[in-house]
Amino acid sequence: MNALAERVEQALAPLGFPREDRAFSPHVTLGRVREPRRDPRLSRLIEAAENLEFGVVRVEAVWLMRSDLSTRGARYSEIAVVSVSPP
Repeated sequence: MNALAERVEQALAPLGFPREDRAFSPHVTLGRVREPRRDPRLSRLIEAAENLEFGVVRVEAVWLMRSDLSTRGARYSEIAVVSVSPP
């Protein structure tokens, strides 16, 4: 994923997109919580799982998604999908 992110950065630079200042951190968003402090149990669970390893998953496709945040929550739209060939 890091190599892919670097290739995307390189491909977008000639189009005028500035490089991201932050280091890329590959992740999977399982959900969003606006204010976990409202529920102390949820806060404790999130903190306890911060460094939890979930194992290895075989990826068969990668979707490039757009995330538009609003006061009503996030709206996601698919930009592209690439199937990954088996090893």
